[in-house]
Amino acid sequence: MVRFLWAGLIVMLFFGSAQSADAPALGGLHRAAEKGAAAAQLELASYYMMGKGIAQDPKIARVWYEKAANQGNLKAQTILGLLYANGTGVKPDAVMAAKWLKRAALQGVPTAQLTLGAFFCRGQGRPAGLYPVTYLVQPGSVETTARNGSPRRAPAAPGRIA
Repeated sequence: MVRFLWAGLIVMLFFGSAQSADAPALGGLHRAAEKGAAAAQLELASYYMMGKGIAQDPKIARVWYEKAANQGNLKAQTILGLLYANGTGVKPDAVMAAKWLKRAALQGVPTAQLTLGAFFCRGQGRPAGLYPVTYLVQPGSVETTARNGSPRRAPAAPGRIA
């Protein structure tokens, strides 16, 4: 699987929200996360991912990201997709990456949309036999076809100058 360096950098930007914390603060965060607070689960996952105030453990971080993602947290869904794409804390899995990125992309997260489009252009993350992606952006703008990877312009809408 092609590792997305830029996607990894974006993941690191997401993880940057974790600050150093003392033991009592982490205890409270952990209790809130265990009670099901998606924001606490996301923050606790970032602590585990970065090793700030707690032992670094990407596998445990993935578990907390998944809990937050299952509650609809868009940031957690995007990060989880990127973790699967890059194989961070989990075996690389393009189908799982696409699953989580699609959930976030359908709700308008640009990072998820971009990464999912790149996956599909490379023929990754989609069931076998599914027709390749043709359009990634709005008609009338420069697009890429997954079939041969060459840029082309979409047909203009009726009454519109291309």
